[in-house]
Amino acid sequence: MTHARVVALFATAAAVLPAAASADPPWNPAAVEGVSSTTTLLTTQIGGRILIGTSNVRSLASPTVVARVQADGSTPRRQTLPIAYARAAAYERAGIAVAGSRPAMTSAAAAKAPVLVALGSIRGIHGIGTPHALAGSEGQWVLAVGGNAGGTMVAVLTGSMYSAGAPSRTLWLRDGKSFRRALTLHPGTNAREAAVAVGPRGDVLLVWQARRGIYARHLDGGGHPGPMQRLGSGVQSALQARIDDDGRLEVAWESQRVSEGFAATAATVSYTTAPRAGRFAAPRVVGGSSLTGSGRYVMRPGVRLVATGPNTSMLAWTDYDGSHFGVKAADVQTGTVHKSQTVSPPAEDAVLGDLASAPAGGELVAWLTGTRGTGASGPQRVAAATRPPGATAFSAPQLVSPPGTAADGASVPFAPSAAVDSRSGSSLIAWTTISQQTNIARSPPH
Repeated sequence: MTHARVVALFATAAAVLPAAASADPPWNPAAVEGVSSTTTLLTTQIGGRILIGTSNVRSLASPTVVARVQADGSTPRRQTLPIAYARAAAYERAGIAVAGSRPAMTSAAAAKAPVLVALGSIRGIHGIGTPHALAGSEGQWVLAVGGNAGGTMVAVLTGSMYSAGAPSRTLWLRDGKSFRRALTLHPGTNAREAAVAVGPRGDVLLVWQARRGIYARHLDGGGHPGPMQRLGSGVQSALQARIDDDGRLEVAWESQRVSEGFAATAATVSYTTAPRAGRFAAPRVVGGSSLTGSGRYVMRPGVRLVATGPNTSMLAWTDYDGSHFGVKAADVQTGTVHKSQTVSPPAEDAVLGDLASAPAGGELVAWLTGTRGTGASGPQRVAAATRPPGATAFSAPQLVSPPGTAADGASVPFAPSAAVDSRSGSSLIAWTTISQQTNIARSPPH
């Protein structure tokens, strides 16, 4: 499909395409039964594919669904977990860690509910095991989970929610059979955005916001924390963190103050890096949005930072060019951000959904069409662009989700999740419609 034709389709999809029309080839969407919203889409090093979401068929006692995604995109095997507000990460070659709160119906019960962590494997008939409580985590919820295919370390970052006293953040580490409390912070704010990354040597990078600043601490492979570093300014920030194979630390964040749906400040996307055992450089602003006003704040995630190789990464973010929102992506080589490419169509509003990469399949960027900051400005559908291994530019955009409107429940107002199969190289995107129907689409490898 040509670039011009894609742009035309984005503008006229609702008017000229029948309700039963499919997505652009080679995407083939399929409904995922029993899942009302998508939380995470993961692949493991051995090629397993996992979709994690919220159940719409089980009781509130088991609200999380873990579904195995087959090579054709189907999800015949599903498992429910008694975990609420789940977050997840892959680790080792086949491991999956899922963490969240014990389900609670009242605030009083939530204040006593601990954080639960369940571990499992994608191998053979294995699944996610029985959740276990983190001792002393009552009244907290999970902010981030991290793992690395190169080791057994799993990091879980929790934050105070119902517990009394000053706001706190606690880092829990597992490099064996049990978790231990490795570090507790008191940021002085209830801002709940944070990030955690695990390196191949078992070291951990923790990033959080405290008042109007972004801070980081690095813990070595033995779990010993280094000094706290202030990386730059940030308010209500979406955070990303990575440790590459050489030990380089990378952090990206999107900062914007929002009040009751009103974008009170411009949005900025920043990136900074530190060599192994070194200090972070001054942050570089790579993009953002100057637009303010009601409903014009940047929809989460705003920015994504993922590994594309042992010492290479990719940044993707939502940008505003003065007329339209769009999605940009840029390669990062040993801490240097290269020239960006706009992957969404010009003259059409679009916001970032997700970014994924694997050596076998290259890079995948997913976004929402017809979205001006956070509000609909046209048909809201999932679209994507891919970049094969070794290529320098992304493909023309492809529409992934079928056309539809809010009236028929098929529009997509929520950010999609993306993954690239580390073994086959196929691309996967999952999304949830406004009617709370989760779908998944697969594109074969290049």
